[in-house]
Amino acid sequence: MQNLVMHGLMGFAGDCDLMSGNVDLTLDAALRATNARPAESSGGSQETKRVDPLQWAAQLLLLLNRPEDAADYFDRCLKQLPRSARTDMQARSCLISGLQSLCRNQLRTAWSCLQRTTGEKHASLHVQVAACGAMAALFFRLGMRRPAQAAADRALALLDTDSLANETPRAVLAVMRVEFVVLDLLRRHPRLDDLAFWPRNEEVAGQRVGLPQAFELLTECRTLIGARPLLQARLDFLATLLRIAYQGSAISEVAGNHIRQAIGQGMASYAADARQELALAFIAAEQGDNLRRLLNASSAAATAPSRGGDQNFEHDYCLAKLGELSGRADAYITHYRTYATQALIQVRRTCAYVEVPSSIRQSSNDIPKDEIASRLPARYRRAYQFILANLHRADLSIKHVADNLGVTDRALQMAFRAHLGMSPSAVIRQCRMDRIHSDLAAGDATRGTTTLDVAQRWGVRSRSALAHSYRGAFGELPSQTAAVLNA
Repeated sequence: MQNLVMHGLMGFAGDCDLMSGNVDLTLDAALRATNARPAESSGGSQETKRVDPLQWAAQLLLLLNRPEDAADYFDRCLKQLPRSARTDMQARSCLISGLQSLCRNQLRTAWSCLQRTTGEKHASLHVQVAACGAMAALFFRLGMRRPAQAAADRALALLDTDSLANETPRAVLAVMRVEFVVLDLLRRHPRLDDLAFWPRNEEVAGQRVGLPQAFELLTECRTLIGARPLLQARLDFLATLLRIAYQGSAISEVAGNHIRQAIGQGMASYAADARQELALAFIAAEQGDNLRRLLNASSAAATAPSRGGDQNFEHDYCLAKLGELSGRADAYITHYRTYATQALIQVRRTCAYVEVPSSIRQSSNDIPKDEIASRLPARYRRAYQFILANLHRADLSIKHVADNLGVTDRALQMAFRAHLGMSPSAVIRQCRMDRIHSDLAAGDATRGTTTLDVAQRWGVRSRSALAHSYRGAFGELPSQTAAVLNA
């Protein structure tokens, strides 16, 4: 997934992008650009024109699995930034650390860095789009599909604010959004219902997309992205996965050629991830012989699994299913036990540190209000009802909710994050902002009643806390909402 993000970041620097379809040639052009003198006639500051080629080259080196060389170029990139651009320097530094951690599969560090970057309002458009795209990839890897979709949408919205932005990032984000749908549809195949790590009751974009709609999205995306061979090849590969998994197609050679071409261009990490996706398609189609050949080829190439310890478990799942298809119960039990254990560890780690940043959350629409109770287990629905009944209390806290339910604070936190992708505090804040917005929309902030008076009905006593939370939820101040809705 992060490979597409890298492609998208390339499009901000220079005229070379994915048009050539050859990463090695593009890298050569990027390396030459790092030593070239910026053209005086082109737009943008001289500092930016010196920095962008360096970052472009570093990202390509990451894509080609050369992290040490990439680190050198990232260091040069930071040294070239003007001292006056302190905010952008900090944002770029966080972005660089996040990208490096994502490629190394250090997910906790990647999340922390990218969260800080997406929350930096004064960062450049390049940095904000790159951070949101990388965050989308990270969320999807963790099985958090709604936040992933929201992050990709946020990146596209940022691009829409600049009419001169390079079109390559837009094309990459379009492919990424289709990829979310296709890979979700693949992992929700009935024969993969024991893929325990992947949540099966959450929808990507408000409604489940079936096979015909997925093919329509692929066709539309092909037209949208134009002549960009690497992206077109990715779309063809995604279509092949669906045909194998859902139609029992025997066109595995097409997918195999795609993987070999990726290896030939130096994208070993991407090739390993593509093998993993193809293995899931073979399992869904019950093509045991193709699955065996693919896993044997992966072992021979010494690229499987490509990811670090956090994500090895999906490879164990494939080995377990191979044992099942081959009638080897002992192999199935051994590998599936390893897979299930590692998946549970990953879920616990994710619940412990991941919360959707407000800068990419789609205000209160991220989780529709009528879905919160239905998505919580029966026991924790009582906690949600307690929250709704006590929003007016300024002292309402997680401890109050946990004590009412008879659980620990940590158990409450983990349950809400696991089932909603939000902490209890975030749910309280969101519900309060929704109530305040509704009251303002009803004209309650008129005739001597201030916005703070309205907020105090729902437990918000601080004007600064009101302004910060309300702006994070709706993108404007409460006074602006009142002025517009009651004009």
